Amino acid sequence: MKRNFQSILLIFVFSYALVAQGNVLQINSPTTGELVSTSYLPIDYSLAGYFDIGDSACTNCDGFIRVTLNYAYAGLFSSLGPDTLQDVTNGQYLLGLEAVDPYGDSFDPQIIDTVTFTIVGNPELCAPGALTVYPGDGRNVLSWNEPFSASSANPFPAAPNSADYHTGSTDGSSLTESSEVKGYGGPSESRESGWIRFSLLGLSPAIQVDSIVFNYYVNETNWPYWTVTPVSVDPLTADEATLHADINEEASSASDSYLYLSESSTYAPGFYSNSLINNATQDLTDAIQGGFFAIGVVDRDFSTTYYLEIDGWNDENPPSLDVYWSAPGGRQHVFNAPATSNHIENHFSTEEIDQYKNAVSNGELYPEYLTAISDYEVERYPSPFSRDVGIVCGTFQNYKIYNGQTNTEIATSDTNYWVHNNLTNNTSYCYYVSAVYSEGESDTTETICATPETYVPDPVTNLAAAGLDEEALIYWTSPDAPEYVYYTSFEDSAASGFVGVGGFQIGSPDYDSGPDVVSGANCWGTNLNGVYDNAASGSLTSPVFNISDLSNPMLQINHWYQIESYWDGGNVKMSADSGATWTLLLPEEDYPEDAVSTGIQVFPVNKHIQVLSMEIFGTQFNLLLIVCLLLILWFNLDLILEAMAPFNMRDGTLMTLH
Repeated sequence: MKRNFQSILLIFVFSYALVAQGNVLQINSPTTGELVSTSYLPIDYSLAGYFDIGDSACTNCDGFIRVTLNYAYAGLFSSLGPDTLQDVTNGQYLLGLEAVDPYGDSFDPQIIDTVTFTIVGNPELCAPGALTVYPGDGRNVLSWNEPFSASSANPFPAAPNSADYHTGSTDGSSLTESSEVKGYGGPSESRESGWIRFSLLGLSPAIQVDSIVFNYYVNETNWPYWTVTPVSVDPLTADEATLHADINEEASSASDSYLYLSESSTYAPGFYSNSLINNATQDLTDAIQGGFFAIGVVDRDFSTTYYLEIDGWNDENPPSLDVYWSAPGGRQHVFNAPATSNHIENHFSTEEIDQYKNAVSNGELYPEYLTAISDYEVERYPSPFSRDVGIVCGTFQNYKIYNGQTNTEIATSDTNYWVHNNLTNNTSYCYYVSAVYSEGESDTTETICATPETYVPDPVTNLAAAGLDEEALIYWTSPDAPEYVYYTSFEDSAASGFVGVGGFQIGSPDYDSGPDVVSGANCWGTNLNGVYDNAASGSLTSPVFNISDLSNPMLQINHWYQIESYWDGGNVKMSADSGATWTLLLPEEDYPEDAVSTGIQVFPVNKHIQVLSMEIFGTQFNLLLIVCLLLILWFNLDLILEAMAPFNMRDGTLMTLH
């Protein structure tokens, strides 16, 4: 019974610490604003005598001290100080010490103290990265990324894009701001609420998110009780009503929101940072694939008298996220704070809170029981600096290039590339690189090897020529294109031996709605200047090809067309008996539509007949079918190739272009 009595007494004392938490935990050193010139940080703190400190998960202690630097987990203290943190590099920091229970959970209210300080004289010796070696003829070309602070890679810095409505505000009926993020009290269905859409481009979907720090600048405010909420819709595409409803859906829930705060009347403009809680880390992880993560800002107050305004993308201090992450399976020190039970709306209505705030603001009397509202407030002060502070990598001198096989230095460079000349072809050479500072040498890159060799460029393929009027047309394909048995772009005067009937003609197209030819100037088409006739029926027939020695025949046609779906159509057929019978050619991917009649099947997309571009537009009148033909024939039999024009045409044209 004695132990139970002591536990009750402890709970009472911790609750009182909401307004006097300095009596429980206080940081004595470093002090706010102090400059520290060592690589280690001495920390001295005082802890109330009745708090029995011990190891995590202890069974006979009250808890331990959790240490954070700039809101990221930095260690724990399990005995009375002083203690130290090692290897703290140059930069500005916010040190936090929090007394937590043996399981690492926060007390309600939190028992925490913070100070800001600056480390000087201990720069991080940042290493170069992403070494790449390009082999050449008798030489290797090395290239690498400039050094960067490891802290800039992890946490990942997420920020809104610099464009209208990547941050902003809405009242549900209109978009009230295209940058500034406003949270004003009032009716939930119409109060002005803001959003922030953070870009996640560059963040790998394979990582695990450990914790998220939300950095923001409050430019104007008056005693807000406010919430950061999940936003599931895309603010750039959702309408005002849908976006506003989504922002406000979890505004009154401490367990579903990302941040649930009841500020004191002394809350002032300035820089602030908070760890996002509850499901924020999982929601951000799920959002990486989509490329963005959106949050809402809502003031829960009854009246517009109470509010906060946060700088947006186009203001002086735009918001950001620090996304702390780890590789799969390597997660350590995850700090994803849960919501506390300090939920003021469980005890007081919004009308009672409004009555209390108005009375205090105007110096008026109010019911005694409303005094307890202040017990749920947290007094916070702005940070003296922005979180967007880079860490200097030291005083740079040069890079050192090492032989990765002998581990000896072979060169120095003041740029992030170097050429290793006079090498023996077909011999492997390996390298790694470090950065040298006046304070010391960094770690090295990984070792990369490459083998120089004699360079013999690949020739172009399918070189061909066509005789024109007092000029010659020469054309070819890139070295990686296969050798063609037959190739034509219809530039020769004999129309490449093709015969068109039923409206097909060859020449340069002049139709405003049609495309340019792929190469050369000519193409085949049903009408080079307009639409094909009603009830048109035509065909374009190739010459005969003897390709009996080919083992893997293929046909490629480049074409474009515009056609009324399920009314007009066309296809490609071949004949091996001089046109007595015809066989329908099927593409690697099927035709896009079924047969429109027993006489023909629709001919648009054909992967065996590989299509470089294709569009389908369907209107009842003024129909157009354009087929751009580049013939490449790989068949193992004598054939006549026929491209059939559509049957049952109505006010249309067929063109076969290249």
